Amino acid sequence: MDSKEFQHEIARFFEDGTTEETLFLGLASEVGEVMQSRVKETRKGLECTAEIADELGDVLWYVATIAQSRGYSLGDIMQDVVDKLRIRNESYDAHGFYTQGPR
Repeated sequence: MDSKEFQHEIARFFEDGTTEETLFLGLASEVGEVMQSRVKETRKGLECTAEIADELGDVLWYVATIAQSRGYSLGDIMQDVVDKLRIRNESYDAHGFYTQGPR
């Protein structure tokens, strides 16, 4: 599934009356659930990969919905992060020293 199809599909599950506060709180809650699963892995030695993947799906729903509410597509956000990482990567020389911007 590509990002456009994903955003089209998830739009059907957006509930009337949902506010940005609800979306941001929901995102924080879902990130907390990802972390709870990670804690189970580190403290109790449990395997939670499937649980984490499920929670990351919920995080993605919130990220895509917040992006859409702000006029961005998930594809826009994906491209922005790739661009940012490329610029960041170009900001270090071969020895790992920060060069104050792309060369």
